[in-house]
Amino acid sequence: MSIEKDVVIFLGNNTVTKERCSYYLHCSGYKVKYQLEIDAREHSRQIILFDFTHPMIDFDTLLAYFNNNISVPILAIINDEFIRSELYQKGIQDYIFYPIDDKELTYRVESGINYYYNNKEDSNLTIEMNKMAGYIHDVNCESAEKKLVKKTCQYLIDNIDKKFCLDGLAREMGTNRSKLSATFRLVLNKSVFEWLRKERMLLAKYYLVSTRMSIQQVSLEVGYTNAANFSTLYKKSFNLSPREQRNILRINQ
Repeated sequence: MSIEKDVVIFLGNNTVTKERCSYYLHCSGYKVKYQLEIDAREHSRQIILFDFTHPMIDFDTLLAYFNNNISVPILAIINDEFIRSELYQKGIQDYIFYPIDDKELTYRVESGINYYYNNKEDSNLTIEMNKMAGYIHDVNCESAEKKLVKKTCQYLIDNIDKKFCLDGLAREMGTNRSKLSATFRLVLNKSVFEWLRKERMLLAKYYLVSTRMSIQQVSLEVGYTNAANFSTLYKKSFNLSPREQRNILRINQ
């Protein structure tokens, strides 16, 4: 019996978070759905990703239903105002802070699925999670530099189709270009625009393999008015042109 892709079921009303998580997970090889299929085949491993950053209608009833009727691990996306002690009382195995870090998201999904479905005697979810020490975001312990980088990254993601200049971006963040550039180098070991280009290419990949948008439309959605320039940068990132990417990695084929 063949094993299907692990399935992440995203439940939440925040469109930005939904799109961001979806393209990270798609690009990491996961299949993403937005409703639970009760009759899913037994050889398909699933995890539920609940987004707590936007209110859901009758959330407690929905969560109680999952806990009582469907045996799957649950990962929550929370902000710094959420009372984390309530998570375990609700039956949620793990949580991740918003804004999302791609490496932390994919690692926690992978760890949650592997621990829940394999459950080896020598496995310990706490140990697994501690491996993510470099990516765990405790907002109460963050440095000013890390807070500035997170704020800037979220602003860029929320406006990813816009054009930016370093001076204007720095003013928007309440700092200057030298401070912003130096802080990015310190925290992420790359420039602002190196980071932004990677995010744009990942989002473009998601659009190419999971939507019917034209390459020109994809280019505009991720902030490039010149489709030829976009194609050149895409091939440099993935060693494939956008057209080649669409032909071999279409998610829903």
